[in-house]
Amino acid sequence: ELRAAAERVRLDREPGERWGATIAGLALVVGLTLLDALWDKHFPTVVVIGPFLTALRGTERQTAVVGLAAIASVFLSAIWNDTVIGADYFVRGGVVVAGAALAVVAAHRRERTARAEAISLQLSAALSNLAEAVTVQDDTHRLLYANDAAAEVLGYSSAEVLLRTPREDLVSSSDYF
Repeated sequence: ELRAAAERVRLDREPGERWGATIAGLALVVGLTLLDALWDKHFPTVVVIGPFLTALRGTERQTAVVGLAAIASVFLSAIWNDTVIGADYFVRGGVVVAGAALAVVAAHRRERTARAEAISLQLSAALSNLAEAVTVQDDTHRLLYANDAAAEVLGYSSAEVLLRTPREDLVSSSDYF
């Protein structure tokens, strides 16, 4: 069961998705950059969508690369649109820099959450197979985890029933808490 849980939560399981998101983000940045260069309308800040698209599936580094491409796009746009000196140049650049930074933070949090979920599933699988009673409680003594052995020792039909039992009922019915 532990091996099955480890296989389900492998973080590098879908590298194709990650690279696909990175390529899509870069393609979006390049496409919008070319469109901005060839069209009379000026909309260079739209390239900030690229890093956010990458952050959905790509790694933190991949998102940062797409973010840097978006920032470079804004600078290039300012050069060929002759707006390097204007205040709008700094506003657009700031929007894209802030957006790229937020996208990198979002990718970082998504990766951290995925790692935490993976570790949680692996620990759950390992603890559920123990013959010894195991419970995990928070600071207020609320049960966060219990394996089936703990449920059996405490007189409950399953760990799920034990976890749904209010803390007050657990304390009043046993000497363990």
